[in-house]
Amino acid sequence: ALRLTDMTAYTFRHNYVTMLYYKNVSVKEAQRLAGHSNIKITLEIYSHLDGSLEGTAEKLAGLAF
Repeated sequence: ALRLTDMTAYTFRHNYVTMLYYKNVSVKEAQRLAGHSNIKITLEIYSHLDGSLEGTAEKLAGLAF
């Protein structure tokens, strides 16, 4: 089971950037919002999302962002 102590700042940042991706926020804007110094960092986070989590966009559609 996941415990609150298992969560790190990285976990929250990764989740945040993932939600930005599924809300169609541009990579450049996501870079700025996440505070990444280099767009390559942001692109590496986004790269695994395409097609790997089918249905996730629908699951997130109801979230207030």
